[in-house]
Amino acid sequence: MIKNIIKIISIIIAILLILIFYLNIYGINTTQFNSFIKKEINLYNNKLDVELKKVKLILNLKDFSLSIKTLDPLFLYENQSIKIKELSTNLSIKAYLDKNFVIQKLFVKSDENEVKNLIKIYKSIKNSPQLYLLDKMFKKGLITANIIINFNEAGEINNDFSIYGTLTNTKIKFLNENNLNDLNFEFKIKKGNYILKNILFEFKDIGFESDQIKVNQKKGSYIINGNLKNNKNTINKNLISLFPSEYFEQFNFEKTSFNSDNNFSFNVNRKFKINDLKVNSKIYLDNLIYNNDSIKLKNYLPEYQGSISLNKNNFNINFSKNNLKIEGKSIYSLNEIDNNFSFNFNKIKNDIKFKTNINLNQLNLKIHELNYLKKKNKNASLNIEGLIKKDKKITINQLEYIEGKNFIKLKNLKLSKNYKIKEIQELKLNYDTVNKINNNVLIIKNKKKYILSIKSFDGIKLIKNLTDSSSKDNFFDIFDNLSNVINLRIDKIYLSKSSYLKQLNGDLKVKNNQIVNASILAKYSEKDKFSFSVKTSNNGEKITTLYSDRAKPFVKNYKFIKGFEKGVLDFQSIKKNNTSRSVLKIDNFKVKEVPVLAKILTLASLQGIADLLTGEGVRFTDFEMIFSNKDNLTTIDEMYAIGPAISIMMNGYIETEKLVSLKGTLVPATTINRTIASIPILGDILIGKKVGEGVFGVSFKIKGPPKNLKTTVNPIKTLTPRFISRTIEKIKKANQ
Repeated sequence: MIKNIIKIISIIIAILLILIFYLNIYGINTTQFNSFIKKEINLYNNKLDVELKKVKLILNLKDFSLSIKTLDPLFLYENQSIKIKELSTNLSIKAYLDKNFVIQKLFVKSDENEVKNLIKIYKSIKNSPQLYLLDKMFKKGLITANIIINFNEAGEINNDFSIYGTLTNTKIKFLNENNLNDLNFEFKIKKGNYILKNILFEFKDIGFESDQIKVNQKKGSYIINGNLKNNKNTINKNLISLFPSEYFEQFNFEKTSFNSDNNFSFNVNRKFKINDLKVNSKIYLDNLIYNNDSIKLKNYLPEYQGSISLNKNNFNINFSKNNLKIEGKSIYSLNEIDNNFSFNFNKIKNDIKFKTNINLNQLNLKIHELNYLKKKNKNASLNIEGLIKKDKKITINQLEYIEGKNFIKLKNLKLSKNYKIKEIQELKLNYDTVNKINNNVLIIKNKKKYILSIKSFDGIKLIKNLTDSSSKDNFFDIFDNLSNVINLRIDKIYLSKSSYLKQLNGDLKVKNNQIVNASILAKYSEKDKFSFSVKTSNNGEKITTLYSDRAKPFVKNYKFIKGFEKGVLDFQSIKKNNTSRSVLKIDNFKVKEVPVLAKILTLASLQGIADLLTGEGVRFTDFEMIFSNKDNLTTIDEMYAIGPAISIMMNGYIETEKLVSLKGTLVPATTINRTIASIPILGDILIGKKVGEGVFGVSFKIKGPPKNLKTTVNPIKTLTPRFISRTIEKIKKANQ
């Protein structure tokens, strides 16, 4: 009996061992546990249901649990469904016996499901503003995922869960109406950690890709970092519309293609607000066009035709809060002439530091303010380093232009909003001007005084501006209300290619760009002197005087006078309330040709004197002009010149670039002598009793636009009393 019992028990144990072995190795397929599994899932969430086919059970002896696996189940949550390829779990036998939550581990391999369906399910489980926004943003997309979840005894999900899968054919619409299309990526999710890999998407019709983006959750926010790049794409208007128009309105991107490689990081809070954004980008633009006529570059670069082509542009961009740094290299082209340039741009809060290096080898360069010209194919470079403040004021910390032995260097140049000079600390010039004269200049600011130490200077352009009534140039106009004392120490200043002043010394007091006081002395030689002074009285009168033992440098620039020789110049002007009255005197000079005067003489049949004017010339002993200026109008009260051969008196007015209206009297010297000789007693004293036959004088009028003057001439037999009295004054003076 005992043997039989032992035998039966042995058989049962053997069967159990075989069954356990079979369950452990092969398992069984059954539907008996379907209701149990559904019940356990309902315990987790009573709205969640599952439709199961046959399940496969495998016994795990190690932890005394059952592994359950089923294919193609369907999860249901209210009206939404989730398609699953595989579902497997571990059921704890011990937990079941203790009446605890029995699911230890859950593995889910999903089929493709609509993202919106999953969001809606999750919203119904745990709603939040973020999920509401996600639901609005996701327009379409398919997701597959593998989910591994471990549960504790209370049925709560442990922190060691993991989810990995793919998102495909996705469209996301942002609140600003910008869309991400054809978004595809792989993902891996763990507690507080999200990794996206092999990302592809289209934005603004441009394809982008990313190797990896990481998202780490920390204290209620998300730290995101990754990379983003694109291969060669053409920039379109949709992409440009994302950026502020004021930065790009003058650029033409129609034929521009670009590559980019970008690394970024930022934080996103629960309200989807981005903070602490950092971007490191490498961008290549093959070609773009910059159009700008307003900057008037053609005044300096003759090849400039209103646009600059920028080619092979490489930019490194680093962006973080309150800091933007851009380094770039490019080839710029003006009218198919190529040169290189590079720049460094660093915005820190509201201030911008910049550096640039511009190659000018292949260009003609004109700087008319400096009377400088560089011809094409001469090596030259320009380096600038400066700062732009929040109020748009610019400081050029250093500027260096080098072309062979020629250079321009400055330090600490401060510019106003309208690009005028507010202050300059130091300026060095050493270059040859267009007149082949060396400008060697040093300007230093010492407290409120500027010191100009000049070894040599080309002043020809300065003299031209002084003698050109139509010129509005004022050297001090490049300053923003300059108010300083300027100390001049000039060894040599050229007034023409062959004439120069030396040892020029003095001071200028400038207020609001106008000279209010000046005292300057210089000399041509030990004998010939030069002086210039300005004095401003308390009532606002400005008195300007200029004396030069050589008048030629100041007169030769008048286009209507040719062959001017010798002469002493004395000028005085009183200016008040924008109106000036002036007296100009020139003594003992000779004129070879005055075309208008020659025409008058010819029309009056005074051919002999006309021949003198166009031949060897006519000498004058005295010239005096009394005139006034206001705005564009010059009024000549009287201009009188007397010489051995001819005398002239004239008055009228000149409206700059509009109208000339002059009238006067011109008389050969023999007629003057005869007329004065006919005056009783006075004629004998001044002229003597023998007088030549003489000829009649003429009156004349000159009127019309400056380029189309009309001249009329009438012979006269009787000179005006004013002409006679002025002539007598001059003769008396000459005989004293």
